[in-house]
Formats: sequence, structure tokens, C-alpha cells
Amino acid sequence: QEKNLASLFPLLQQLRQFPDLKIISEKTLEKDSQEAVQLIQKYQIKKIPSILLQGETKNAAALSQNWPKIGSIESDGTMVLRSITPIYLETNTGKVRGEINATFVSVPDKNGVFDANEVFMQILQNAFGIKPIEKEIASYNSPEGKALVSKYGLEKLPTFIISGDLNAYNGFPESWKGIGSLEPDNSFVFRQLEAIRGLSYFDLNKNEVVETPQQQ
Repeated sequence: QEKNLASLFPLLQQLRQFPDLKIISEKTLEKDSQEAVQLIQKYQIKKIPSILLQGETKNAAALSQNWPKIGSIESDGTMVLRSITPIYLETNTGKVRGEINATFVSVPDKNGVFDANEVFMQILQNAFGIKPIEKEIASYNSPEGKALVSKYGLEKLPTFIISGDLNAYNGFPESWKGIGSLEPDNSFVFRQLEAIRGLSYFDLNKNEVVETPQQQ
């Protein structure tokens, strides 16, 4: 079991609470088991983990209305979860998709500058659904931080740099265009600090702390 894979537990909890659905038995299959392999082939399952609901699914009206947003309803009534957020396993290639590394360049010595770790983890999670498997924090005035400032021509800090299998995330990299750059080494650098309202950042060119506009 790949430890970083997306958890389906929250969805399972929701399903258990559906008013017209009674789950009478549950079982978890390992992907290489004979039964799992048969189901993957039968229903052409491309991403796992997945959930299959079998039985009198047609009688669950509320579920039948909502399920097409996240999966398919097969001809035999089986409901197959197909909308999986990374990190997932691609069954046809055996590849784990959506693993991302992040480096946060922090500004710990300037009063009032926001906490890179707290703010950027929220942005990655809420805006892109990304949970980095590896995360590093480098102060801008450390040797590593200075190397990053120089390599990527960083002007506004704190910032973050992400790399990895970003194509696994829906709408990325299109959604990145307004807020950052794609570098020759395929890293993405966040540059639009003005997009975060009501926080103070450090402008290296001006050598001063600047506040972004409040909410409009």
C-alpha cells in the first residue's frame, strides 16, 4: 500500500450517512488480488484507490442523482468512483501520479512578514488540492535560500517553488499562469504576492516590507 495515496475515508463516511442507502457489507481489496484485478478489468478502472457500490443501487435515488458528478453507473447498476484526486495509482501504467515536492523560501527575520509554511500550505491545499510529499523550508538569507533567490531571480518573499507530477492535477498548469512562472527546470515559482490580500511581504529590490491591498 502506497502511503501517500488519497484517502477515500471521508467519502465513505458520507456514503454511510446517505438517507436512502444501507451499506450491508464492506470489504477492502488489495489491487493485486484476483478479485481486484477482475473488477479493474471488468469496469475499466483507470485510477485507484476507488470505491464500487454493488447491489440495489437504483433504489438509492439521492445517490443516483449525485453519483454521476464523481463516477459512473454501469449497466449492471454498479457505481464506480472515477473522479480521484491525486495522489493515485494509474492502473494501466502502474505509476503513482501526483507526487509533488515543495520548497518554501521564508523570511524569518523581518517583522510582520507572514509565515510561509502556514499560508502556502493552505494555498496549495485549498487552491490546487496539493499535499506535498516532501517539503523543505529555507530562510532567504541562508546559503540555500540565497542560491534559490539567485537561481530563480526571486524579488518578493516569502515564496514557494513546486515540482513533480503537476499534470495529474486538473486545471494545472493553466491556473498557475496568473500567479507564477514555469521555469526551464520544470519548477513552478509563485511570484504574484499581491494576490494574497492583507499580508506583509518582503520586497528584495526595495529592501523593505510591503503590505498587499486589503480585501476589495
